[in-house]
Amino acid sequence: MSAVPPSDVLKIERRATMPGRRRALAVRSVCRTVGSIVNEMVQLIGEPDASARDKRFALTHVQQISMYVCHVVLQLTMTEIANAFGKDRTTVGHSCARVEDRRDNRGYDRLIGTVERIVGGLYCPVAHRS
Repeated sequence: MSAVPPSDVLKIERRATMPGRRRALAVRSVCRTVGSIVNEMVQLIGEPDASARDKRFALTHVQQISMYVCHVVLQLTMTEIANAFGKDRTTVGHSCARVEDRRDNRGYDRLIGTVERIVGGLYCPVAHRS
C-alpha cells in the first residue's frame, strides 16, 4: 500500500497550527487507537493458550506494528510517534525496520496490509474514495 499524502492525514495542515500540547494529545490518541486495532488483529490470529513469554513478545510486536503503521500510513514523524508511545525516536526507527524486514513473509505482509487499509480508511477516508 502506498503512503497517503500528508495533506490527507488528519488534516495535518490544520493540526500543525495546534498548540504543542493539544497536538501531542491528538497524536497520542491516534496512536493508541492504532495500537488497539493492531492488538485486536493480532489476537484474532494468535494462539489462545500462549505462554507469558509469548504474550510479552506479542505486546512488543503489537507496539512495533502500531509504530510502523502510524509512520507509513498516517505520515507521523518518528519523534511524534516516540512521544506518543513513551519511547525514544531510535526505537521507532528500529520498530519500523523490523516490521519492514518481516514483510517478506506473505502471511505477515497480508496482516500488515489489512491493518494499513483499516487505519487508512478510518483516518484518511478521502484518500480511499475511488
